[in-house]
Amino acid sequence: MDNVGLYTEGQDGLLHIKFSHTRMIANEFWGTANSKSPWSLWKVNSLLGWKAITAGWKAKSLLLFRPVYELTLNLTLLANILDGFCIHSSNEKIEDWVDAIETLYSWL
Repeated sequence: MDNVGLYTEGQDGLLHIKFSHTRMIANEFWGTANSKSPWSLWKVNSLLGWKAITAGWKAKSLLLFRPVYELTLNLTLLANILDGFCIHSSNEKIEDWVDAIETLYSWL
């Protein structure tokens, strides 16, 4: 009973899973420097004027977790969802789409 680890199974912590998934998303969708693609995380990061981050599968150092997490989850993901609604509704602005909705289910 001195070593309980012999009788239990280890489990990854949620924080470490969050670290690894954030890094995988950033490596996959970071893009290249000076890229013109609007969906590249590098472009969004540079437009916001945030500190330059080196990302990608061949980067020699780990990403800074908090800026990349904020960039992917709180900014880029929400913007892409709203952009999808605009494309789906064929409106120029999201405000026009919201004004056109009479009930929650009218657009389905």
